[in-house]
Amino acid sequence: MNRLILLDSGPLGKIANPRQTPEVKRCLQFIKEQKIALRVAEIIDYELRRNYLLEGFTKSISKLNKYRQTKQFIPLTSEIMLEAAELWAWLQAQGLPTSSKNDIDKDVILVASALSQKPDFDEVIILTSNAKHFVRFEEWGILTWDWKQALSDCRYNEINFYH
Repeated sequence: MNRLILLDSGPLGKIANPRQTPEVKRCLQFIKEQKIALRVAEIIDYELRRNYLLEGFTKSISKLNKYRQTKQFIPLTSEIMLEAAELWAWLQAQGLPTSSKNDIDKDVILVASALSQKPDFDEVIILTSNAKHFVRFEEWGILTWDWKQALSDCRYNEINFYH
């Protein structure tokens, strides 16, 4: 099975930390052993990078730069932003927003980035520490893996998606 994991800001922040915990290292090793593609959407890079720049976290910025220089980076495109706008409006109309009406809503931009990858993968998974915002996109074929669950799952070589 051809799988892709997109990292939300919580997990990416743990991965970009120069002092990764053994659990984070184990999880990355599991993903690599399972031959699961790992990618970072530009909106998530932006969310972390701006804070790293403000705080002067140069080692973490270097880790983000490695994703930007590889096929592991999903740049923002007009198509992704158009999809995100449609998703945002649909969620607002359904009374299921992931943010306030005045927020740019990076979650729907991440989902639109995930949807852009669907033609190339059998499963597209968002790895997040805020699973409740993403589980609603399961009907579009986007799976949600909760970060705390992932750290546990990797110990046992399994994936248990959030429902």
